[in-house]
Amino acid sequence: MWFLLICAVLVFLLYLEVQRVKLNNRFKHVAGPSQLPIIGSVYSIRPNKLTDFKAVFDELAVDPVAKFVFGGSLLLLVTDPVVLSQILPSKSFLERPYFFDFFEYPSAMLSAK
Repeated sequence: MWFLLICAVLVFLLYLEVQRVKLNNRFKHVAGPSQLPIIGSVYSIRPNKLTDFKAVFDELAVDPVAKFVFGGSLLLLVTDPVVLSQILPSKSFLERPYFFDFFEYPSAMLSAK
């Protein structure tokens, strides 16, 4: 029983690593914080800043477009208004099936998922 559980966990971790590598290869031209295997860039968020979105984004957004990888998921941080004006009205952005919400921040707008 323990053997099956350990195998399932290892397969899941391998899946996360494969997803992380695929995302890095696809977006290797986008800068971002360094990454560790499996967990990606999540270690770069300081524990005392978890509730301070602006501090986290300022720390991670090294360029107008920066990537943040957590496990097998990719988060693109876009801080340049010119780039945002191209992304937000685009057909591919508006028609994505998982687009569900925006919430406002004093100087930005964040998209969930």
